[in-house]
Amino acid sequence: MPFNGYGLAGDSYAYDKANRLTGTDFGYYTTSWQPTSAYDASFSYDSSGNIKTLTRMNDVGNFYCDMTYHYITNTNRLDSISGPNSVTYAYDNNGNVESDTYRGIGFILYDPDNMPDAMYLSNGTDLYYENDVYNYRVRNTIVNNSDNFYFSAGG
Repeated sequence: MPFNGYGLAGDSYAYDKANRLTGTDFGYYTTSWQPTSAYDASFSYDSSGNIKTLTRMNDVGNFYCDMTYHYITNTNRLDSISGPNSVTYAYDNNGNVESDTYRGIGFILYDPDNMPDAMYLSNGTDLYYENDVYNYRVRNTIVNNSDNFYFSAGG
């Protein structure tokens, strides 16, 4: 897709010494490469390598969003994200996500193999999952909506 009428557009990427993405720089080509601040992004990480901040620019190079990631103390579990749309997460004792405000997940129930059995969304939708003896998903049911069946070659 052309950018402002130019046929060639893309990003260049910057990485730190640990090979983590630290930034993107959008540009387009006329007779030479023309950098612009449109769609640029920058990333930072904590000492454990978890993403700490993300800053993005919009299509005209103006500030779009700034997000900060917060982790549960002494873990690598994401606790919340602050920014334009704040998000919080909760986990069970096995480390499975129990709730996720971004995706509207109010609660998730897991089987003994830590596979989801049921998911209850904050909008009132309930989802139920069935797996075969090899733990392959064979069916999910969205209450009052639809059933989806999955078929696999199995173990």
